[in-house]
Amino acid sequence: MPMSLRCSGPLVAASVVAVAVIGAAPANAAPVPKPTVRVAAVAAAAPRPAVVAATQPTVRATATSVAPIRATGAAKGVVLATLDAGQRIPTTGPAVKGWVPVRYRSTLAYVSAKRLVVPVAGTPEPARPENLSATGTKIATAALVVRSGPSKSAAKKGRIAEGAALTLTGAQRGGYVPTVVAKQTRWVSVRYLASQAPAQTALDFARAQLGKPYKFGATGPTSYDCSGLTLSSWKAAGVTIPRTAAQQAKSGTKIKKSQLQPGDLVFFYGRTPSHVAMFVGDGLVIHSPRPGKTVQYIKMSYMPYSSARRPG
Repeated sequence: MPMSLRCSGPLVAASVVAVAVIGAAPANAAPVPKPTVRVAAVAAAAPRPAVVAATQPTVRATATSVAPIRATGAAKGVVLATLDAGQRIPTTGPAVKGWVPVRYRSTLAYVSAKRLVVPVAGTPEPARPENLSATGTKIATAALVVRSGPSKSAAKKGRIAEGAALTLTGAQRGGYVPTVVAKQTRWVSVRYLASQAPAQTALDFARAQLGKPYKFGATGPTSYDCSGLTLSSWKAAGVTIPRTAAQQAKSGTKIKKSQLQPGDLVFFYGRTPSHVAMFVGDGLVIHSPRPGKTVQYIKMSYMPYSSARRPG
């Protein structure tokens, strides 16, 4: 049974949807190979970074300049987030070939050794950020003490777990920034807040929709069509893209298949693509396929590849 559907949002004629019957491939599309594994198996095969236990010994390091946190120890490694100068992250070992292993969201990641320093007793540490941007999603690089006001003397109101995602609600004051905790404005230190890469925010959003049903013309929050899922995912990252698959295929930066990174948009079915999905890694995409199905992972090879774009 084909596991795909030409899906380009509300501008697609209803007759296009009608061709997606069991056992039939969309008109003008190359044949779709019959899957050889179950959808559950595909989901289980989704890329999973190496886990770093919270109990593993770490040494705190501080960024000396803007420091990308990468998925692999290489200059072309996927950027997961960025540290501003003066922000801290736990390291899990010494540098290897110029890359320091760090713990980021309970997984193994890397930062260039040229951009980190381990403070030594009696020596000054890089100054904290003074104007941390309030835009985008922030990720706690350590457990955060939540305070009632922007000072170390303000009352403690709880803690935020390492790896948690936060949205800031205003400008920095001293060494603290505001966020909302239990419907109350609270303050946390700027030292331990990495700025998540927009592509990772979009991908996190898409993953959170797994299992929600396909609905033609829907953009959430309870159901999606294919381009509605990608539209809403990138909107969550603060990036606006067009509504339909065909329109999205003309926006952003055109990239080669070999250049795909997590969060990129992948298009299928001809020069004027009628289906879009989001690249996850390891040959997998996440998409909202067709009526009767739900948001799910699938191998790219199950659908006829057309092109790819990087939003932003």
